[in-house]
Amino acid sequence: MSDDTTRRGSLHAAQPWLIPAAMLALWFAASESGAIPAYLLPHPVQISGAAYGYLFGSPGGMPYAGRFWEDFTSSIVRVGLGFGFAVAVGIPA
Repeated sequence: MSDDTTRRGSLHAAQPWLIPAAMLALWFAASESGAIPAYLLPHPVQISGAAYGYLFGSPGGMPYAGRFWEDFTSSIVRVGLGFGFAVAVGIPA
């Protein structure tokens, strides 16, 4: 296999990550520079900390700490019931 083919293959493998990585880098740069106020664009570390707290709970006492699985289960049950009712009504007897 030639170097050109290997290079194209590795670029092709990295392509799906380029735009998200560039957007994350721009987000970090905008947050760190203060170009956009924090109330409009919070720092990525703050967002990831809030997401972690929502998923697993945190000692900080956030209002929705650790509620993800409860909310997820409620949503899945609601979707399942709605689908079940739709199937029951939509299938003629």
